[in-house]
Amino acid sequence: MKNLICAVLIVLSVCAFPAFTETAHAAQQGSPVRAALKPLQQPLVANQSTMLLPLCSSLPQAIEKVTDSIHDLRLGLNCDGHFNENNFDNYRAQVNSCCSPQKSFSVQEQQAAGCLESDTVKQCMDKLTGYCINNVAEKGTVKNHLDFYPKRADDISVKMKELSGQMKKLRSLIQ
Repeated sequence: MKNLICAVLIVLSVCAFPAFTETAHAAQQGSPVRAALKPLQQPLVANQSTMLLPLCSSLPQAIEKVTDSIHDLRLGLNCDGHFNENNFDNYRAQVNSCCSPQKSFSVQEQQAAGCLESDTVKQCMDKLTGYCINNVAEKGTVKNHLDFYPKRADDISVKMKELSGQMKKLRSLIQ
């Protein structure tokens, strides 16, 4: 019997005493005493001080990365604010005017294009058309855009792959 009483006292001292002292300490500090939370028995509140929720910490960062990438891509080719699809639409219209069946070229334009008396009409027309298109490209700085923007397009391609990865990560977080 003595052994049983000793065993009970030991169990109580190990299990119950710390709970009593924590409750007593909380009461002394003026803190409310909290019962242990258990799932499916009472409402659970996500409290950052008691638990770290990985989804709550990683999801906002993932969303931020996706929105930043989308913003960067929207700026994309238009990094200097002066280049967009309208540049090519205008260039297309000007090129079409150079290639129009109604387009005529003066003798001075033929000389400027490098036509020779020994050229066939087709050879001279090829030179004239190239000359006209080249002049249009020079005036509209399309050449400069075509020198610079393929690199930008390559950079955007890399960013698109990154965005795809970030969106997949975001999707995996949402499940």
